[in-house]
Amino acid sequence: MDLPLTKLAETATTVTLGWTPIPCLGYVLYADGVRKSNSWDQSKSSWKTNKATEIRVVALGAAAEGVWPPVIPPPTAQFGADLPVRQKASPGPVVEVASLAALRTAISSGQAGRIVKLTASIDLGGQDLVINCQGTDVAPITVDLAAPVSNGRVLISRAAYANVRFIDLGYSPSYDGLKITDGSHHVDVDGRGGRIHHAKGQGILVTDPTTRDWQIWNVRIEDVGSETNKDHGIYTATAKGVCVIGNVIVTNPQAFGFQFYPDVDSLICTSCESHGGRTRGGYILGTEYQATKNVKIVGSIITRTQPTTVAVGTYPPGYVVQGGVVYDSIEWQTSGWGSGMTYEHCVGADPAVTAKGFVLPVRYGLHPTHDIDGRPFVTADAGAVAY
Repeated sequence: MDLPLTKLAETATTVTLGWTPIPCLGYVLYADGVRKSNSWDQSKSSWKTNKATEIRVVALGAAAEGVWPPVIPPPTAQFGADLPVRQKASPGPVVEVASLAALRTAISSGQAGRIVKLTASIDLGGQDLVINCQGTDVAPITVDLAAPVSNGRVLISRAAYANVRFIDLGYSPSYDGLKITDGSHHVDVDGRGGRIHHAKGQGILVTDPTTRDWQIWNVRIEDVGSETNKDHGIYTATAKGVCVIGNVIVTNPQAFGFQFYPDVDSLICTSCESHGGRTRGGYILGTEYQATKNVKIVGSIITRTQPTTVAVGTYPPGYVVQGGVVYDSIEWQTSGWGSGMTYEHCVGADPAVTAKGFVLPVRYGLHPTHDIDGRPFVTADAGAVAY
């Protein structure tokens, strides 16, 4: 038998839960599996207690209990469809290159379906590596930077049906680590657990209102931005069509971990993490002049923001966000969950202790099947890495 619980009141540290009394011997209160209180008052209908990841009220002798937050079954279509299908793999042939000149030539050669694989480290000399190849739906082109690329930016410009893979993009002296722009579409970026680090600008920047249908997966972004470029781990200024950010970990950006605005309607961000931030940290959405709509953030872990910076919200309060949702997520050592979004099953707890025990419902089909290192998710724990 269920004993539905209702939140009657809440403070920063406590919550008061109520229920309709049922015939029983009394009630026992549990917080995170530990008994905290009991009462033989059969008419008792509420309890005030400290907040916890899970609060359970058991009616003795009645085989009934209630749980807060409630476990909500998947709605038919509340937060959207399943994760979009990833772009097809390139059928080949494979062209291996070991120099910057050969890499640029192979990228621009244009044969649909080919896989261009870099086999030796290259230095860009402060310039851009432009990826502008044009594949097709059935034969996308893959640029596989399977060796480190340093001292410049990877610029995906006017590309179509392109798969971009890498292991290490570092030390971009003037720009972002990787940028998707100029009307590029059907671009699938996958770091395969590799890094973008020490870029003067953003770790990854997506811009231009004609850019659409992109996905970013399995990337570690570390130590990006500077005192003069107070930039972020990922800054998406546009997200049209099908756009997903998944299994991305941002550590120690100059400003925010993730910045989503203004024109990012229906962006999905799943199983990502933001740790630290030299001036901010966390996630920021919305602008003062254009509504940011329908962003979905699920299964995130956010830790160690600056003391006045929220985990996920609008900045400053009052920026326009419509239909945005954050759910099944954990924050720790931030100033809270912020405002401007709908927050569901979002808790404050130390992820190093909690994440493996904080089993998420895997609701709405928005949880990836594998973590950032390619290991299957055994449980639906929040975030890109198993703690």
